[in-house]
Amino acid sequence: MGVAHVHFVLPIRNPSLACVLLVLAACSSSSNNTTHASASAPAALALTTVAWNPANVDVGAAEAVVEIDKSLLVLGSKGIVTLVSGAVVTTDGAITTWKSAAQLPSPDGQSTWVVGVDGNGVLQRMSIDGSPANAVSDRYGLAMDKVQDVAGGAPYAGFMLATGVAVTDGANVTRYQGTAKAIAAHGNAVALADGVAVRVFDGGKESDVTLPDAQLVAYDQAGDLLAATPHRLYQVTAGAAELLYDAGDRTIHQLAGAGSNIWFSVDSDLGVFRAATVMLASGGTLPVDARLVGSPSGDVWTLTGGHLSRMSAGATGDGGASGDEASWNTTIQPIYAAVCSNCHSPAGSGKDSSGIDLSTYATWSARREHVYTRTVTQAGTATSMPPPGAPIALTDAQRAAIAAWAKP
Repeated sequence: MGVAHVHFVLPIRNPSLACVLLVLAACSSSSNNTTHASASAPAALALTTVAWNPANVDVGAAEAVVEIDKSLLVLGSKGIVTLVSGAVVTTDGAITTWKSAAQLPSPDGQSTWVVGVDGNGVLQRMSIDGSPANAVSDRYGLAMDKVQDVAGGAPYAGFMLATGVAVTDGANVTRYQGTAKAIAAHGNAVALADGVAVRVFDGGKESDVTLPDAQLVAYDQAGDLLAATPHRLYQVTAGAAELLYDAGDRTIHQLAGAGSNIWFSVDSDLGVFRAATVMLASGGTLPVDARLVGSPSGDVWTLTGGHLSRMSAGATGDGGASGDEASWNTTIQPIYAAVCSNCHSPAGSGKDSSGIDLSTYATWSARREHVYTRTVTQAGTATSMPPPGAPIALTDAQRAAIAAWAKP
């Protein structure tokens, strides 16, 4: 379904620019068919709960989450809580209402920013070094808008506004009329579902795929695009929508891209699309009002009433842990978060006085014999870890847990 748009192109390299170029344009678009051939029944999906917070750190009621390298930012009632391996490294409590967050191209197109949407619809740039969040809507030419949601790609990103949609390439922001129900981004492409079609803006060129009642869209890291109506899941390729899964009288509530996976929820069940296969769990493990946020690892975050959980597909899943790493996650990570993180956090965290970052399984595994020597063999001596006189010491049970895991 071809459409004509009135859109504004606003340079954002110079946020103070007063003149706005109004372009009346019929965007290049195309309309294609939706394929409704019968879809195969989904394969069975096994789910694993990932222990992302084994030390039960109080992060408040979570409303959004974003991962940056080894850091996890939880946005919610306590503001922005940044964790590394379950240990809190910074907290910014200035803003306690959030809608979403994503990594976006910076306004100068030279770097990537982590940007959240606060409860007032203002874009806030965040940092992992403890610096306060700061409003940046004006830097994207959106100072007069209320942003509802944001989707990040590289170098493109999309903004779902109270009135209309905006797309940025890191140098300019282009506005499109109309409303969107969902938005997603990957590379040069930004896709939206508007209840009538799936619209893809790829490098400034629009292509439309008619899909009545389109409600959801999501990309995986390879650029595969999925869309959903309330009861059907489609793959959008070459300008056409092909039916992947028919939920019957059940309802598809959420879609979220996560690494090589695209997760979806069907009533109280989780499903995933990967390697051209639809898989679905059973047993009602998910509240129907849960929101899904994809992890770059392939896992999925679920947010329900402020509660944050993480799930992996299969016994190990994309990004899943080996047996030894799973043991570290369960037994050692809580000890790291409670004791070791006070001196062995990443550089720049303010808890890095040792100069040795032990925030990951990989760093512990590489130093396994050294860890055993310092915490077990040399316990009670001047060279033990933590050192004598440290404000927090290992309990006997914690030391025994390290001994069981690290023993050569």
